[in-house]
Amino acid sequence: MLFNVLYERKNMLYHELVEYIFENKMLIVCCIDSHFTALKIISNDALIYYNPLSSDLKEVSGKEDARKFVVVHLLKCKYAD
Repeated sequence: MLFNVLYERKNMLYHELVEYIFENKMLIVCCIDSHFTALKIISNDALIYYNPLSSDLKEVSGKEDARKFVVVHLLKCKYAD
């Protein structure tokens, strides 16, 4: 049931984890500074995310922008090595 959900630390390097996340179109959930946030990969170059400071979902598109956004959140959530 949780196959495509990243919710705990993985024993992978960040670049490996980013590719894994995009290949499996995963949902990433985490808490940053006591605020819940989540992002969902919708294609190889786009994602949607929940920002706790806003009431709506936002989209990030473009392969490079989407990957940078994911890496920043993986670092903040401490999900990889």
